[in-house]
Amino acid sequence: MAAAPPVVFITQAGTLDYTSAEQFGTLSALAHGELTFSAIELEVLHQIRRKLRAYRPGVDFVLLSGSPLTIAWVCLLISEMETGASRHRFLKWEKQTRSYTVYEITTPIGDLLGP
Repeated sequence: MAAAPPVVFITQAGTLDYTSAEQFGTLSALAHGELTFSAIELEVLHQIRRKLRAYRPGVDFVLLSGSPLTIAWVCLLISEMETGASRHRFLKWEKQTRSYTVYEITTPIGDLLGP
């Protein structure tokens, strides 16, 4: 049985056109619109956590888009899911080249930085 293709988890989808990210995998938005992280939006945060259960380190991508707070929340959730060293792949839009750049981070980072 063939492995499922990569998924590109968009941290916070807005009005931007994400079609050029489809070259990396199937797009899946974790959140839409602006989040203020009020008590009312706790359900949205739980939805993000549920969607990230399908995230596969080293296979899938996280497209960094939207509020820095939402991006931080998603990265925190991903780090909580780890049970050992993991490789994570992130996509960042580069304005000058009008394309996405892939950044890979292997965790735990503490091992890389030393004591």
